[in-house]
Amino acid sequence: MATSSSRQPLVTSVAIKRPLSMGFKLVLLFLTLLTIAAGIMAWHSEQEHKRARSSLRAVDASLARVSGELESMGLRESLRDAQLKQQQDIIQTLLLDGPALRQRWLTDRIDAAVTVAERALQLRHDAVAARRALLSVDALLNEQRFESFDALHRALKQDIKTLAALEPIDTSALYLRLSAVQQDIAALKVSTVRAPTPKPAPTSPQENSAMADLWQQGVAKFRQLIVVRHHDEPLAPVLDDARLDVLRSQIDSQVLQAQVALLQGDATVYREALAAAMRRVQARLAALPVAQTEALLTELEDLQAQIITRDEPALISRAALTALPSLGGER
Repeated sequence: MATSSSRQPLVTSVAIKRPLSMGFKLVLLFLTLLTIAAGIMAWHSEQEHKRARSSLRAVDASLARVSGELESMGLRESLRDAQLKQQQDIIQTLLLDGPALRQRWLTDRIDAAVTVAERALQLRHDAVAARRALLSVDALLNEQRFESFDALHRALKQDIKTLAALEPIDTSALYLRLSAVQQDIAALKVSTVRAPTPKPAPTSPQENSAMADLWQQGVAKFRQLIVVRHHDEPLAPVLDDARLDVLRSQIDSQVLQAQVALLQGDATVYREALAAAMRRVQARLAALPVAQTEALLTELEDLQAQIITRDEPALISRAALTALPSLGGER
């Protein structure tokens, strides 16, 4: 009995270590693969869930941003509506005050044009620009008919006629003429050609012989009475090239001073400079031939007589503009 009881566990352990059958292996392999697939599916589902939650948060943020933009757009739209209503009210007010508004606008335009004309006359002595400014507002008054502007319109027409009668001063032409005078001064030179001696009138041979005899007799008697001894050196010429260069530079500087005065509109300095140049030519260049100095003196005298500035007329449009009732209330 003792022997049989000790063998029974050995037989049981041998039975457990028997090799598994093929079907059991297949079932076990299938279960293992199914477990792995279930784990992969669970991991994939978790990842998809995370991505879905992230996408949902992004959508929520976008929705909040869009909601904010829609709210701001609504505020802007309400602000535009308020501004449009305000503009409509202003337009209605302007339509009700149409004539008075046009008069104020026209008054401002005329005031600006008269100011431009006055500055053109005072600063640049430009009557053409002043007349052009007044013509622009004269055209406006021809289109806009108001009885209160009749006196101002007549004053503008009078100023336009006055400015049209003024002759423009051609400063550029005068400047070029002064430059030509400088060139003429530089061309002055001392003449070395002596005047030809007059030839005696032709006489007959008999008269020549008789005159020759008388001349010889007279010369012989003078030689007996008068003895001429030359001790002094011949005098130098009154005007040489060196003195002429100095005089040319002095006269040229005076003409240059007249050019500067012309550009500055200083009539006093302009005439004094040309007068000094004329006096210097007459006094210091008298030794030169008349053909060289006569044309120069004539041109200087004509330039001195030119008008380079004038007293600009006062515009009566300013007084008429100041007399407007609307202008006194607005200014």
